[in-house]
Amino acid sequence: MKYDNNVTLEEIHRDVEEIKKQLSFISAILVEKMSEEDIADYEQAMKEYKEGKTTKLSDW
Repeated sequence: MKYDNNVTLEEIHRDVEEIKKQLSFISAILVEKMSEEDIADYEQAMKEYKEGKTTKLSDW
């Protein structure tokens, strides 16, 4: 996505919502292919990230 100086917040918001939908779909596919152990590791990493214990999810 490329924006010029005339972009509106509405346009940006619309694009962000579309990206969220795409990421949700991709995440669902990835989770489907993950083992239970991988899912548990990911959930723990998300918990630590949300609690501020880590700043990056690549640790998991």
